[in-house]
Amino acid sequence: MTIYWTFANTPTSEQYFEAQLEPSVGDNIFEFNLAVRKRGENTGLMAADDYVSGKDAHGLMIRGMREQDLLLLVRDDKGTEKRIRFSPSLHWAEGGDVAYTQSIADYRKYFEDSQGLTEDHMYCKALFDEYQYLEAKTAIIVRDYDPNVPIEAKYIDPQDLMRRKILAKELAMSCKEYFEDMPAEWHDIQLDAQD
Repeated sequence: MTIYWTFANTPTSEQYFEAQLEPSVGDNIFEFNLAVRKRGENTGLMAADDYVSGKDAHGLMIRGMREQDLLLLVRDDKGTEKRIRFSPSLHWAEGGDVAYTQSIADYRKYFEDSQGLTEDHMYCKALFDEYQYLEAKTAIIVRDYDPNVPIEAKYIDPQDLMRRKILAKELAMSCKEYFEDMPAEWHDIQLDAQD
């Protein structure tokens, strides 16, 4: 998960930051929200009313003041919730009216116990989930011809085919251990990863 930061430096008395999420495929198995609050306080402001799926978290944004911390709220599919605190002052870019930077949110390590998976396997699970989704979306349907059933054309987006191929290659390169108990799926991925 990447956090894009925008820092507004003028006027000095009204400095604020905006934090926006940019998830990757590896974030799809989690849900997210953002919050801002002052350290030591129990209440704050949240970006959304509830958690947003990793697939839909793109663009989730919140604005806070310089003295507030950013909280990345993460929940897994088993209901385990974690809050990761980011101090904007560590990322703050001084000078200029507006400054931009980004940081990586490394949160998976906090879910190893609840998921029963290593960080690497969580990444592989998220990739495989997306791969299966694209595989179903781009599958060619074969059926016997029946003159009483109209033939419907199925549009397959070439971008989805390319994403599926890229995911297959990444799975084949990085996730062999994850598929030890799934030989049929591993075989299909290896075939799909070939050029």
